[in-house]
Amino acid sequence: MMGKPVDLIGRRMVQPMPIPARACVIRGDHGVRGVVFSLTHRGRAGVEIWVCVAETRDVARQWCVSRTENIDLPSFAAARVWVHAWAARYGHRIREDIPARRRPKIGSRACRALLAAGGCRESWLTSDAPRLAAEAAVRCQSPAADCHHYGRCQYGTCDMEMDVDDAS
Repeated sequence: MMGKPVDLIGRRMVQPMPIPARACVIRGDHGVRGVVFSLTHRGRAGVEIWVCVAETRDVARQWCVSRTENIDLPSFAAARVWVHAWAARYGHRIREDIPARRRPKIGSRACRALLAAGGCRESWLTSDAPRLAAEAAVRCQSPAADCHHYGRCQYGTCDMEMDVDDAS
């Protein structure tokens, strides 16, 4: 039984990945370090696997492997298994490029319950949850409407629960 082929130095040799000519050409191992994949839904058709190869710091090429290999995968889990096996077939490892969180923050459970009940807090003026910050900004009664800018109520009669000032 033969083992993996090795070069003169003893490193394991790898085969180039089958990348379409219109996408890019990997020259040696320097391009392989920048290979990542991402997954997207195709609706009822399943999942698409996109591979991105970084040529330089500013240039990357991307193509849809599931289309070039003509495969249909029903789920993200099946696609991850397939793409790792596909890369391993050519002696490479590939990592998933997980996108940043796309959903906006929604606040704590207590804040969401208070918002649903029609309430508001002064601390929401500086909240990073868009719905809470918007509700607090809309309730501002100041003629200049600058409570949101300062992060605290400037007028004092706004329809919201005021924060307790510990400086007194």
